[in-house]
Amino acid sequence: MGWVRDDILYRNMKILSGCGGTMIIHSENHELIALAERELKARGRCDGLAHCRSHPVLSEVEAIGRIICYVEDTGLTTVIPHVSTWEGLTAIKKARDKGLPVFAETCAQYLTFTEEDVQEKGPYLKFTPPVHSEENRRHMLELLKEGYVNTIGSDHSPYARYEKDQGLECIWNSPNGIPGLETLLPTMLNLVSEGWITMEKLVEMTSYTPAALYQLPNKGRLEVGYDADLVIVDMKKELTYTEALIQCKNKWSPFTGKTFKGCPVMTLVRGTTVARDFKLTGSKGYGVIFPGQNADMKRRGLRSTFPLHPREASPPSHSRPAFQLHRRPRSQASL
Repeated sequence: MGWVRDDILYRNMKILSGCGGTMIIHSENHELIALAERELKARGRCDGLAHCRSHPVLSEVEAIGRIICYVEDTGLTTVIPHVSTWEGLTAIKKARDKGLPVFAETCAQYLTFTEEDVQEKGPYLKFTPPVHSEENRRHMLELLKEGYVNTIGSDHSPYARYEKDQGLECIWNSPNGIPGLETLLPTMLNLVSEGWITMEKLVEMTSYTPAALYQLPNKGRLEVGYDADLVIVDMKKELTYTEALIQCKNKWSPFTGKTFKGCPVMTLVRGTTVARDFKLTGSKGYGVIFPGQNADMKRRGLRSTFPLHPREASPPSHSRPAFQLHRRPRSQASL
């Protein structure tokens, strides 16, 4: 993971703002994490919980606060991904309520697992930021229900089993990251079944808002002229996730053994079926790369078809957003 100095970050934020860009930035305070890690290692800690303790809540909250200050000065549309604390979500919501263009993403793992699970699963739940207490998880669910989360991401990082096994004896030897792409929607549909969010809100977080933020042409709505990107779901179907269902390179997941109520049963991209019942049916090469839209549109004097002002970032009543699951590029910069 790369870390960026504040002077470089601030300068680049001004540049991005000037060309209509959007920044995605992992927000943690590296110095606080390095200090905690040194202290833990000095005490001989190498258990899974030590990784959680090396990323104190303060490291995320402080970094998010600093980014918000820079957003207020530069006006740059900014997405803070994989927010892991309720305090971080609260800070972003307060900034948005002031009219600042800053958006919060969280992930299914932060709404599912806690530090107790890390004690059990060790390196198979090692990622950054890490999960925290059960109290934090429950509070994040409450804030999710109240609309504090703008988008949901997978933070997909499918290390092979042998790579994660390096941390079985010493957590510091394991790489950071877990697979998350295939379990994102089942986890969120299960939260719909449990009443934490509505289906409409889930569509907004996984389709409409990402399309707006990342300026994806012809995406995010069910309207004439837009791509027929659809996910058909069965909310009555219950599924226990097993390794046999995994499609990506790793054949393990911390979600194995969990039962979801509400499952995707078919996925279409541009009108073509690409997945059915957790089996890939699409052809290699069918995907396309979207060029950056913001800067090009500004150069040509065009306006976005989506509003980016935080108070206007919900889908209009006449528009029906579509499910759209996609991986999008992440910034390599981190605080």
